[in-house]
Amino acid sequence: MNNNMSDNIDAYYWSMDLPGLTSSGAEKLADWVATTRLTPSVLIVDPHEMHTLHMDGETVAVLAEALRKSLSNGVLPDAMEPIAQSMLEDFEAWLTFAQYGGNDAIDQSD
Repeated sequence: MNNNMSDNIDAYYWSMDLPGLTSSGAEKLADWVATTRLTPSVLIVDPHEMHTLHMDGETVAVLAEALRKSLSNGVLPDAMEPIAQSMLEDFEAWLTFAQYGGNDAIDQSD
């Protein structure tokens, strides 16, 4: 793996999807991870409070374009515009990361 790209990949936010994990299991896992010091903190995401969705590049690109058009056409209520703008900026930053330092940066020749 290219060292510059490796640094870029490792600096980006990583997550894990653990199907079937319960609230109790998440708490136990978070406690265990804290003892390993693999990461400075553990964020448990409650599916009742936060929507979690792992999206591929095409999906992110479609959503970014929809947000871009909605923002430029002024069809969103004023209160939603800053949220939509923030989402668009996040999507665009991730698309740039994925294009220039994401999966393409991984040397798969080994």
